[in-house]
Amino acid sequence: MVACGYRYPGIAAPVNPSASGKALSRTLPAGQFLWEPQKAPQGPVSILVSGPDCRMYVYRNGVLIGEAEVQISDPRRPLGAGVFVVLDGVTHESSPLAPDRPKRRWMAVGLPSHNGQLPARHEIGERIHPPAQFSRLVYELLQPGATLMITDRPALPETRTQPGFRIMADS
Repeated sequence: MVACGYRYPGIAAPVNPSASGKALSRTLPAGQFLWEPQKAPQGPVSILVSGPDCRMYVYRNGVLIGEAEVQISDPRRPLGAGVFVVLDGVTHESSPLAPDRPKRRWMAVGLPSHNGQLPARHEIGERIHPPAQFSRLVYELLQPGATLMITDRPALPETRTQPGFRIMADS
C-alpha cells in the first residue's frame, strides 16, 4: 500500500464560490480514529469512503460519529463511484472489516463508473483498509439498510458538516 496522493475536484462545488475546493482532513495520528457514537445514538448508518482523502466517514442519522484514515491498496488506481446497501443475512466468507466475523451481504445500487461498470464489491473490500479497531466498531453498526458510498472525489466541508445537511435521517 502506498500513501494516497491523487486529487480530483470535490464531490460538490463549494457553496461560497470564493471558497477553496480543497478536501477537509482532520489531523489524526497514524492508526488513530475519531469515534463518537453518543452524538447520534440511533438512526440509519451511512458510510462514505473518499479515495483522495484516504478517509472513511461514518454517519448515523446524518451526524458524523466516526472518521478514520484508511490505507488503500494501489491508491493511484481509482476506486470508482459506488453505492452499496447492507442486506439481511451473512455469507460463509470472512468480513474484510472483522476477519473473525461473517461477511455481510451487500447489494450494489446503480452509479456505474465512467466505463459503465459497477465497482466490484469484493475488490473494494480488498483495497480499503481502515484501522482494525475502527473496522470492528463499524462492523457492529452494520444492519440491513446501512449504506456504503465510495467516491474518487474528496469530501468537502460543504458536503459533510454544514447545518441542515443529512445523508440519511429518520423521518
